[in-house]
Amino acid sequence: MILGIDVGSTTCKYVLVDDRGNILDKAYERHNTKTAEKVYEFLKKLEENFGFKPGRDRVYFAGSGATLIAPLVGGKFVQEVVAVSIAVEKLHPDVRFVSEIGGEDMKAIFFKEVDGKRVKQVFMQNACAGGTGTFIEKTARKLGIPQEKLGSMGYKGYNLHKVSAKCGIFAEADVNTLQKAGVPPEEIMASLFDAVVYQNLSQLTKGNTPMWKVLLLGGPNLFFRGLREAWRVHLQRIWKEKGLRDCIDQITWTRA
Repeated sequence: MILGIDVGSTTCKYVLVDDRGNILDKAYERHNTKTAEKVYEFLKKLEENFGFKPGRDRVYFAGSGATLIAPLVGGKFVQEVVAVSIAVEKLHPDVRFVSEIGGEDMKAIFFKEVDGKRVKQVFMQNACAGGTGTFIEKTARKLGIPQEKLGSMGYKGYNLHKVSAKCGIFAEADVNTLQKAGVPPEEIMASLFDAVVYQNLSQLTKGNTPMWKVLLLGGPNLFFRGLREAWRVHLQRIWKEKGLRDCIDQITWTRA
């Protein structure tokens, strides 16, 4: 068996597969800063329920919190951009742009054909938590929005206001101003989703145009409906402005 564990800034995830690549089990849980304890919990569960055995089965680690844990359990560390790129090339070979938003960082990966070879360009933002999952959740808590409601909040149809996503401090100031002005929480969150996507497309892509097909990864892209809606609106706007009719005509959206 092969086990892959991602130790992120806010969550731990794993997937267990057999030698043929069939998924046997998977999990996605918050670690509440106790990364080692959560990894131990995962390993103990897999040993008891699936017979996962040290020395026989393989385990690979990725994520910001994995470098210290991997050698302690005999695992191999794989840099997360490398892991994502390999997975995308194997599972989604027709994808040309990937956006991954995590708890405390964001990354954009472009796949292009150059001289008959598939090459990639990677751009990352990890110096500031602005525009990340933690940043979105912190704003929601400030507005009194419960976690279970945040995931279902939308983007389309709301009035949008200026919110900076480049810096968490600036964004907090903008949110405070809107809140004091009596702007409804739904409009503030829609504006925040808009700002996060705009930040990705205007700054993180470094002037490159995302082309179809697009793959959205990371917890925020998966769990926040409003963020996915904002991606759809902004990407279609860009493709329309640039006359990329082929991208617009091929659009099909899936949740994961």
